[in-house]
Amino acid sequence: MDNVTEHRNNRNKLSNREKKAYGVFENRLESTHQMAEKPLVQVLYIEEERCELRFDHTRYVYVDIRAMQTLGAARQVLYQLQMAGYYPIIMYPEQCDVLLSNNSPFYRIARRGGIGMVDAASVTGAYGKRTRDIALNLLQGSLSPLIGSSAEEAFQEDSLKNAYMEIEKWMGTQNADMIRENRRRVENDEYIQLDQPSRSNYMKRRSSWSLLS
Repeated sequence: MDNVTEHRNNRNKLSNREKKAYGVFENRLESTHQMAEKPLVQVLYIEEERCELRFDHTRYVYVDIRAMQTLGAARQVLYQLQMAGYYPIIMYPEQCDVLLSNNSPFYRIARRGGIGMVDAASVTGAYGKRTRDIALNLLQGSLSPLIGSSAEEAFQEDSLKNAYMEIEKWMGTQNADMIRENRRRVENDEYIQLDQPSRSNYMKRRSSWSLLS
């Protein structure tokens, strides 16, 4: 099946509400793509739902879906970004209510090329043990191969440093170095190596984490 046929089939599977939302996504993406050489933040309101896209001179685009309650339109904008040549990075999936269910919806997004980026504050336990455990599970399952920081700019370096220390504690030095290197590569517009994502339930509490076990 070619990309055009697959795109049409995916579009036909949407509900009427999702088709309307997708049309807004599609129109905004086209205008944003023309401006992509300039750093910008594109905020989209799909009816009552909010999605934020952050472009910055690279092949990667940051996608914030934390305010969204349905996955249909979000999946389509990720697809459109990929068709336009971008690599979508889903920001802080451990904080996205729409992804927090036992049927592991983020696995399907990661399998289609979505790149997860967990928040350093989640890894260090700032949002509680449950969010920390989900963040570590996403890292362990190759669903989120890098971390970012939602802290104010002046505190981001310390936030990331503390998170890498926590990852090293739970997952070992080699894994922490790998995740650190992935962040460096994204910042320098280089390709990162994406391992096959695990289908394990990332909502489940574990006693230990290791990417290399």
